[in-house]
Amino acid sequence: MEHEVILEPSGHRLQVREDQCIVEAALEQGVAIHHGCGNGSCGDCKGRILSGEGVQLPFMPLLLTPEERVHKQAILCKLNPAAPCASKHRWMVLPSCGPGR
Repeated sequence: MEHEVILEPSGHRLQVREDQCIVEAALEQGVAIHHGCGNGSCGDCKGRILSGEGVQLPFMPLLLTPEERVHKQAILCKLNPAAPCASKHRWMVLPSCGPGR
């Protein structure tokens, strides 16, 4: 199942499989997104979930403070979209940094 992910403020729209992380999908679809390691250990791809739900896969625990977690911060190289109804569900993610590397 795929979910639409919108990267704000650029407005780029991605189709992301439930078994795929947001960074991987962006790179696969030719969208530059700030990232570093790709395995959840550097925090370069930290972003904020504006709407939607996801599964945060394991990453280095110190990358997100408890306060950041409360404010829906996420590690995008380890975040897979999840929703009960894919046809009506839209993700909006705000990467914390500029263009990808």
